Amino acid sequence: PDAMVAAEYESVDFHAGREAMFRDKQRLAGIQEAGWILVPMVVADVRRTPARLCERIRVHLDRASRLP
Repeated sequence: PDAMVAAEYESVDFHAGREAMFRDKQRLAGIQEAGWILVPMVVADVRRTPARLCERIRVHLDRASRLP
């Protein structure tokens, strides 16, 4: 939380459809307006390329640690 970086798992079941898309975009806008970085992830990131996912998160954490 101190770095204001969050990772969010996105599933087809929860994020599918027109209403879900609008809800997600509004929520994301609120998160960004509050100064947070959101790193999205899907099942393939977790199951097939977990090292790459960790690297994506680490890059954002490193950037956040250099901010004043």
